[in-house]
Amino acid sequence: LKEAERMKHRFASNVSHELRTPLSVITLLSGNLDALGERLSPEKRSAMIKDIRRHAQVLDELITDVLEMSSIDSGRLSPELQILDLAPLLRDEMQRLAPLAERRQQQLTAGGDASLMVRADGRQLRRVVRNLINNAVKYSPEGGHIDCRWQRLDLHPDPAPDQRWPGVERLAPG
Repeated sequence: LKEAERMKHRFASNVSHELRTPLSVITLLSGNLDALGERLSPEKRSAMIKDIRRHAQVLDELITDVLEMSSIDSGRLSPELQILDLAPLLRDEMQRLAPLAERRQQQLTAGGDASLMVRADGRQLRRVVRNLINNAVKYSPEGGHIDCRWQRLDLHPDPAPDQRWPGVERLAPG
């Protein structure tokens, strides 16, 4: 029972963390719109409203994800694995979180292979990427630089030392 209670607490903490990111952006943008609305150009106001709507959609997706995770845990739903391009997903999430970085005077940059095909559940992968970028923004100093890079690594069961993923001593076959 103690383990189940601990897992329940960790789950609630993770869900809270997930929901706070888009909510923070919505709060920031709507506050700016409220305070500066009259002084903003129609284009800037429209862009801010679109960003607010996009982050509201992220909140809706997160709520759906929580319900899906419950279904997966109960065995009623399996992850939807598909081939997808990670590069545009990374760029999109960086763009979505740019307002948080701007608020902290941080510079976000991205780079890597033009395309990086992976087999994954798109929603779950997007959630992981969103958390990584959000944590980088949160835990980097104000005025800092956050650089997101991606590349394909060809991993073999026993790669040469200079081709190993940092911290990996040996990969199990398969």
